[in-house]
Amino acid sequence: MLLYNSPDLQFSTMNLQRSTEKIVFCLLLICLQTSLLKAEKTDTGNPRTSYTINEDWSFTPQGLAFGYRPLAKDPGAEIISLPHTWNTQDPFDGKYTYRRGISWYRKELVVSEKLKGKRLFLYFEGANQVSDVYINSVFVGQHKGGYTAFAVDITDYATFGREEPNLIAVQVDNSHDNHIPPLSVGYALYGGIYRDVRLIATSPVHFKVSDHASSGIYIATPEVSDKMARVDVRGTLVNNTNE
Repeated sequence: MLLYNSPDLQFSTMNLQRSTEKIVFCLLLICLQTSLLKAEKTDTGNPRTSYTINEDWSFTPQGLAFGYRPLAKDPGAEIISLPHTWNTQDPFDGKYTYRRGISWYRKELVVSEKLKGKRLFLYFEGANQVSDVYINSVFVGQHKGGYTAFAVDITDYATFGREEPNLIAVQVDNSHDNHIPPLSVGYALYGGIYRDVRLIATSPVHFKVSDHASSGIYIATPEVSDKMARVDVRGTLVNNTNE
């Protein structure tokens, strides 16, 4: 039997081991971050809390004329989790078109009583492409554009506690619109709430939750050297009190 011990082989094995360790570490870090993001945070001592509300949405693909009303329930609705799109199978059905139109997403959302006194926002990281948002049958906002995040204020219409869950209803429409880019592309404009949705609670005095799809906080480093650095932080402060 011939045994061959190559330095190159040993080096490759060491690199492979190090790469595997890095991959395992990254996966563990991702799992930890995901768990933290999904955890419900209701610590009243924290000026801002945020958690995803992606689970247990009902989806009606054909759309209800009055899907935002509490009694307008469709027994044929599909229970889904976000992110979601209704065009998943369209590229593989052998047709040259894909479904464009209206669908409804609905969810019962329990807001902890610990959040009373906070400002409450629904934060959508992305929905394609026109979204009308309702809470407890009240229209609270519309967003146009499938690739930008947006937030709606639900403070004045939200209820608290498990005995009074809130009905969140979102009408999403990916129909062609000459006023909403992109107008002509080489890919399907998938309809749906295709990114995370969060419930954000802030103090009455807070930095703006969303500013033209950004987080509302802008950080710049205009001066950096080996001796000093200057950091500029800019944001819009909102005061919902009478003071």
